[in-house]
Amino acid sequence: MRSRLTPIQANCPVPEDFVRLAKRWHPDAIEILLGYVWQGFDKLAAEEFDVSKTDENLEDDITYAAYCRIHDALPPSSPYQVVHQPPERERKKPSGQTPSSDLGFRLRGGNIRSHFTIEAKVIPTERAVSKYVNEIRDNLLTGRYSMFSSEAAMLGYLLSGSPSVTFEAISKSLQSSLHPYLHGFSLPSFAHIVSLQEIRGRGQVPQEWHSLARQARRKQACFDSNRG
Repeated sequence: MRSRLTPIQANCPVPEDFVRLAKRWHPDAIEILLGYVWQGFDKLAAEEFDVSKTDENLEDDITYAAYCRIHDALPPSSPYQVVHQPPERERKKPSGQTPSSDLGFRLRGGNIRSHFTIEAKVIPTERAVSKYVNEIRDNLLTGRYSMFSSEAAMLGYLLSGSPSVTFEAISKSLQSSLHPYLHGFSLPSFAHIVSLQEIRGRGQVPQEWHSLARQARRKQACFDSNRG
């Protein structure tokens, strides 16, 4: 039986790996794009964006506010644009609703099917990482999200506790050791650690797991990215 195609799938060819394409623009393309993410969150911190007295729509509102500020941080000359809730339709069930990740970057004028996925989850306390880790296992490491990119990112909004303890809990739950990440760009307000994973369904493709954290006003936010 012929598989069902969406209009975008029917009209757009299978794209080249996003990371390979991005690195033709700049060898440190992914680090540059993540830098815009951190700039967006720094703008929110400077505006004293405080969620300590709110109870509803935390994840959606923080992510949308971040999207707005990341959009503001991108220079007009950038070949990439930030996208809010890009669809992740490549591995959806035939009768199911198309899932969407929280944020993404896509090439201006590029293949509509291709983007760099950024997913987010609220982490209520430093050891309450089950939903966050499940998101990694179920969507990122399976290739359900970020089908056409060998790298993807995960954001964690830590509401209470220590980022370092949170990293330990994530490491234990994923059964993966974490290591300091050394790179040419500087993020003095973030702690950054790395581990290696494999994406199921893509063969023995190593996936580098990046974790970053910064102290925020009244709240903390930890930021993680996957690279495969």
